Amino acid sequence: PRCDWFLVWLSWWIDSSVVLKLIIDSWHKVVPLIIWNWDHNVDVHDYNWTKAEWLDIQYAKNLCNDLWIKFEYIDANKIVSSFVESFDSEKWTLSGISPRIRSILIYTFADANNLISAWCINGTEYILAAYSIWWPAGHFSPIIDLYKSEVYAVAQKIWIPSYIIERNPL
Repeated sequence: PRCDWFLVWLSWWIDSSVVLKLIIDSWHKVVPLIIWNWDHNVDVHDYNWTKAEWLDIQYAKNLCNDLWIKFEYIDANKIVSSFVESFDSEKWTLSGISPRIRSILIYTFADANNLISAWCINGTEYILAAYSIWWPAGHFSPIIDLYKSEVYAVAQKIWIPSYIIERNPL
């Protein structure tokens, strides 16, 4: 991979926002990647998954707009739906499918575009194993040594927008 281009899977969460901004502030080039399960340009009433997911997409897009950077978007709906349709089981048993598919897409996008993928996990989540196998994907982890409280402190110092910092988890 090129050493000056990075990929950040961008959710509305504080962690990916901080990683994205740290990479930008270090004068490296970055490609923010948003991966969800439907068209990101539809109205919330027309979105086929959850309202929370639709809001996540809007916050991620707003952050990119506020930072004046173009994002890439991958609609994972067909892939996720094919998994769901392939198994005759309760929907909750497939709850780990989306994060694993996102990881495959992150690595594939990074490899196809010669990018280094940043893993946006903080130390608190890593210690608590608050992730599933193969999620989230990354070649390196710039904030893995920071506790969640320290990520919030960094966010305030590097001017992450208040709508990201103050948003309550859904």
